[in-house]
Formats: sequence, structure tokens, C-alpha cells
Amino acid sequence: MEICWIEKLLPYPGYVIDSISFSAELVHVRMHRDRRRRLACPECGGPMWKNEERQRIVSDMPMLGAKAVWIQYNAVTGKCSRCKASSVLHPPGIDPYSQATRRLKEYVSQLCRYMPASHVPEFVDISHETARRYDKEILNEKVGKPDLENLRYILIDEKAIGKHHKYVTVVLNAENGELLFMQPGKKKSTLEAFYAMIPEEKRCHIEAIGTDRSGAYVNASREQCPDADIVFDRFHLVKSLNEAIDEVRRKEVTDAKKEDKRFIKGQRYNLLRHEENLKEDQAVKLNELLAINENLHTAYVLKEAFHHLYDYVYPANARKYLARWCSWAFESGLAPLASFAQGLLRDSENITSYFKHQITNGPIEAFNSVLGRIIYMACGIKDLDYLFLKMRQKSTQ
Repeated sequence: MEICWIEKLLPYPGYVIDSISFSAELVHVRMHRDRRRRLACPECGGPMWKNEERQRIVSDMPMLGAKAVWIQYNAVTGKCSRCKASSVLHPPGIDPYSQATRRLKEYVSQLCRYMPASHVPEFVDISHETARRYDKEILNEKVGKPDLENLRYILIDEKAIGKHHKYVTVVLNAENGELLFMQPGKKKSTLEAFYAMIPEEKRCHIEAIGTDRSGAYVNASREQCPDADIVFDRFHLVKSLNEAIDEVRRKEVTDAKKEDKRFIKGQRYNLLRHEENLKEDQAVKLNELLAINENLHTAYVLKEAFHHLYDYVYPANARKYLARWCSWAFESGLAPLASFAQGLLRDSENITSYFKHQITNGPIEAFNSVLGRIIYMACGIKDLDYLFLKMRQKSTQ
């Protein structure tokens, strides 16, 4: 049969297709080196003489409806007459130490980008372990190492990746969202391992570090980058405030009379929502609650007032408003809010650093969501190096 048309699907210059056999699951291609072309040394380009030929079979990417494609050829061993180096010649795109072509590995890596590796065997005749190995090999070559030379702003957070409190520390470039570091643990020593990767003379270029109020991350950052401003993330502050509001609500439920409990029951999320996000029926129920419960009314007003902190532009003005809000919280007599306010006063410099640098942990929270989806799709992750490469791919492309 005529096989010239298939050469466009098998771009191996210098080789001639002898035959192709087809079946429902397999395409078997046999080819040989074009003997009209001289043997050239891959080191210096000089002429080579042939010593021997050895038959090889490698897998290629699927085609013609078959999941498995075999390429059979003879690998030529020769010696250069110029540089005297011995070499084994293979068709372009075929690794001498692999059982698969380069383009098959790239195809598998593309599939792994959009589906779990466990689904790849539905399209390619390989195991899911092999699919992960090919994907990791390609990612190692393509995503490259993180740029740690020109950092100005970084974001730090931890992410749970498994049961029994398994965490990783994640560091992102705040300017472009590039993943810089991901290692197991959330201790001070974990973050110090990241700073150790940056030359000391380069660390002084870091202007601001966005993080939560974790003592381990703050202490490591202050020691390793003493000139950088620590910026406490708005998201984590609001989360802590909401926890304080909810603690007030729970106490009011406990202390309420039986006839008043029905007003408080089911109001948790109405209390925590922004006023403009309340639906009409939710606003009605919330107003009924606030009308009969002074403590919850005070807590709700303080919650709404806290969000006005981020309406300010200048750090000095924001610092004054923060101190004023803390005084309101102390005067409220609500212990959870007073405790929250005490922490704000202690950390006011780090909180108001936001207004100088305008960085938040929003990008890293979004990144953590993607990380969670990838772990879920993979039904868990055992190879953290592979996970790091996958997330580098997501953050840079």
C-alpha cells in the first residue's frame, strides 16, 4: 500500500518508512535510516563509520484511532573519524535512554494539564504512573526555576494538603503571582529554608512581605529581611473579626430567654454579611434581631465600622482610625471584640503597612484554591516535587 501520506504524521527526517500495520489498538511503524545520507558525528559534525546496528522499539503519540503506536528502527553505533568519539544515532525526537518519543511525552504532559493522570490511560496506552513520570519530566524542563533575584513583594501562607494536619508553606511573588517556594511544614525553619535560597545581598531588595499574623512566619521574616515591611493581610483580619462577632452571638444565644432565641437562631451569616449584600428578607430578620439585642447591635455596628478602615489612603490617617475603632471596641464591654482590638493595637504598624504597599493575600488565597482542586483531582498527592511543578505551571502560564 501507499504510505507516503503517513510521513506527515511521522516527522523523522533521514529515515524511510518500510511498512505500517494497523489494528484496533495498535499502529506498528517500521522504518530504517536513509542510507543515501552520510553518518554525521553529533559532537563535531564529522563523518562517522558504522560499527553495528541494534533494533529498537519506542512508543509514539496516538494516531489513526489507536492508543498505542510503536516505532521500530535500527539504532546505529559508529565512531567519528575526526574526533574519535563513539556515538549511537537515533531518529530526531527519540531519547536514546527512553522508551517513548519526545512528542509522546509532551502530549501526555498536555493531557495532564487538563485532567488527572489517572484518566490519561483512556487516551494513551500507558499506566497513570508513567503519565505522571512523563509529565514531571516535561515540567522540569519547561517551567524553569523561580526568579529569586529581583523580588520586591512576596506573599506567605500555609495550606493544608492532607489529613492529620499536613501543611505546606507557600510563597508567591506578589507582583506576578509566580510560585517561588512550597515545602512541607509551617514552622519558622520551613520559611527560613526559602530565605536561604536568596543571596543575602538580594534580600535587602524585598520591600514588603504579606502574611497572616503567624508568629513563625513573622519572626523568620524579621530576622532574614529586617528592612522589609511586614503587611498583615486584610482577609485574615476580617476572618478574626468575624470569629469574635460569632463568639458574641453564641454567648447571646446561651444567655437569651426562650422567646428571644428564635430571633437569634439562623442569623449567623446575616450578622457576618456586608450590609449591601443582604437580601430584603435577610435585612428584615437582621433588623428585628438588632432591635431587641443591644450587644449584637453593637457588635454589628463595630463590624461595619471596621471595614471603613480600608477606605483610607494614607497610613497615618488609617492608624488614627484604627486606634479610634479599638477604643470603641473597649468601650463596648464585649470581651471577644476587646480581645481582638488589643491584638490590633499591638500589630497596628503591620496592619497599616498595607496602605503604603497595597498588597494583600488575595492572590495566594486564590492560588490555594487551585492547589486544593489539583490535590482533589489527583485523589491526594505523594510527590511534593511534582505538585510544586504543577503549581509552577499554573502560576507562570
